[in-house]
Amino acid sequence: MALCGEDIQVNHPSRSKWVFVNWVPKHTCLTLNACMKSPVWEVQKIPESFDSVQHYFSSYLYPLLEETRAQVQSSMETIDRAPFAEVVGCEECNPYGPYGENVYDIKVDCWRNRFNDCGKEPYKTLPGDLFVLADAKPETVSDLQRVGTGRSSWAFVSVTNVPKNEDEDDIDSSSLYFRVKASKDITYKSLFLVFLVNLIPNSRIWKALHMSGNLKIIKEVLCTNSV
Repeated sequence: MALCGEDIQVNHPSRSKWVFVNWVPKHTCLTLNACMKSPVWEVQKIPESFDSVQHYFSSYLYPLLEETRAQVQSSMETIDRAPFAEVVGCEECNPYGPYGENVYDIKVDCWRNRFNDCGKEPYKTLPGDLFVLADAKPETVSDLQRVGTGRSSWAFVSVTNVPKNEDEDDIDSSSLYFRVKASKDITYKSLFLVFLVNLIPNSRIWKALHMSGNLKIIKEVLCTNSV
């Protein structure tokens, strides 16, 4: 397993689907079976002192990855109550263009289960949202684990862009068109999207842990002569 800007990949003997998390440089891979097990990464207690700035930043990498895995696991366990929609339009972007491979412009009909959490605002699509894209709406994780039996096909997709809506009051319209990055080629015709979790906070922390800016401030905050 590699750190600090290189690929981070966990290989699992199972032939399950890969969990795709777009905010890690290039990709993070983790099988579905491994995602539902706790923990995947061996997370050690963060020390009270650090030998270097590198040591400080790297001490938070595995805890962040494990926290992200736990968030995805938690959302998968309540997938039957999650916001979902049927895809009515799916067009692949130019794989040789600036967006790379497996990028699609998506249009959905309408979001259902938008008020699944009492007291919270209705769901609307945001950059960083992680979805399950399947040929049928999954009710449990077991529905996704049946891949290979001819009963289900699916992928993880992450929202990369949501076009701005000139009518700010029209929330529904702004949530129906967006661009996603998929973990694999999308070849099946009948499609449903199920919302899992938004990973923007995790993405910002990840980028901060790989910052290459003014480390002088970081050294002063750490208050150590050995850095």
